[in-house]
Parts: sequence; structure tokens; C-alpha cells
Amino acid sequence: GIGSGFIVNANGYIVTNNHVVENAAQLQVILRDGTRTFDARVVGTSPEDDIAVLKIDAQNLPTLNFGDSSKLKVGQLAIAIGSPLGQQNSVTKGVISALHRSLEVPDPANAGQTERILNAIQTDASINPGNSGGPLLNSAGEVVGVNFALEQAQAGPGLGFALDGNAAHDIATQLIQTGHVNRPFLGVSYEQLDQTAATANGLTVGALVTDVQSGSPAARAGIKARDVITRVNDQAIDPSHPLKDVLRQYRPGDQVTLTIVRGGKTQTVKVTLGTQP
Repeated sequence: GIGSGFIVNANGYIVTNNHVVENAAQLQVILRDGTRTFDARVVGTSPEDDIAVLKIDAQNLPTLNFGDSSKLKVGQLAIAIGSPLGQQNSVTKGVISALHRSLEVPDPANAGQTERILNAIQTDASINPGNSGGPLLNSAGEVVGVNFALEQAQAGPGLGFALDGNAAHDIATQLIQTGHVNRPFLGVSYEQLDQTAATANGLTVGALVTDVQSGSPAARAGIKARDVITRVNDQAIDPSHPLKDVLRQYRPGDQVTLTIVRGGKTQTVKVTLGTQP
């Protein structure tokens, strides 16, 4: 298969999508000039976030820098770079069409299953198979997202999506430093409620807990299904700040205060975060 990626460290560290490299028996990287090819190894992956970091044996490579994706505005310029349908070094441009999208996409590890991508960036820049793992850039040439391709039957024409750049930066940094993501574990499944969904269901904006894993930090703290988590410490949970992304700021062992709404009443609980199994 063919995918894209971008160099984030001059010593040969490359960010791409996990689904581009998952189950690959051999990986090769062709640099932009088309004249240099390297065997690559996987440094680490985060399948949950669809991010992977590769390493090639090269030095003094040109790199891309990450921008602050939290500052993106709908309507601003978006530039996608990659190898759509195998056409190397293709550049397409458009605008940021929407932010904080939640998408159900096929789970590459489990045939017939889906996984949810939170806080995705929507753009009308053309993104096709082969673009996956390439950068979505702002007008300053900074990475604000990592492109991933959906079949048109899933997304529709004119709809392209990218993983949030700030989250990708954090994950890639951890993978380069340690080879894995030291992810805090709360132990809940949830649905992110925006104002429309909350109002329609007579609930509050936040993370609606749909299941609590037995023996998890959330279970020990007394969190129950149908609770709505509205804050983690002082950070409100909303479409701009999904629970998953907010928890990413903490480490296993940290104690946080959750504000929850249960049966229309607000209360707080303290939770000591565990380590993601």
C-alpha cells in the first residue's frame, strides 16, 4: 500500500497514520526528491489515535514544524500534501470547513468494526487514498492536522478530514521519546454532547457516560452510566475540548476533580487516573 508522512526531526523521525503502517511486513520511505529511498522501522504507534512514528537512517533532513491547531478558524486556508492515488508530491488547497468533527471510521484492526475519531478537522482540500498520513498545513506552512482518507461512500465528495494537529504533536513527541503513549486511564465509554444533542435529550453539554469499566478508576470513584462529565478540574468538556483530549494533558497517577451532572444535580468527585491497559 501507499501512504504519506512528514519529517518532524532532522535525524529521520517521520509522522504518519497508524493504519498506513499497521500489519506491514516491510516499510520503505521515498523522500520528496524521489531519488532517495530508505528502509524504515516503526518507533511506536497509537492505534487509538491513528498516529505512528517511523525512523529512517538519515541526518540533516528538512523538517516541518507543528502550529497551534486550537487557533484554527473556519474559513482559513488549508493545504494538504501527500501522494493521492500514488501521485507523489501532490498539493491541494482549500479552507477549514469545520472543526471538532466526530466520525465513525472503519477499524483497520477489526474487520467489520468501527472506531470513533474525535475532534477531527474538516476541509474541502482534496484528500484521497494515498494522502493518509500527510500534513494539513496552515498559510504559514505549519502542520495543523494529519490527513486521513475516507472512501467517498463514507465521506462524500468535497469532504476531507484530518486528525487534530495538537493531539498528533503530543502523541508523536511521546512516541519518539519512549516508544509508547503513556495514556491516563479513566475507564468510561462516552458520547460527546454538543448543545443541540444535550438540549434534545434534556441533558448538559459534556461527556455522557454510556459504560463504566468494572474496577476502573471511574468505578472506584462512583461514576455511573448516564452521568454527564462537564469539567475536569477547571477545564469545561465541550466539542472544542473532548474528554479524551483533556485527559491527555495528565499522567497516570494524577488526581483530578471531575464535575458531573447526575439526575439534574451537579456534584464533584476526585479520581486518581490509572494507566491505559
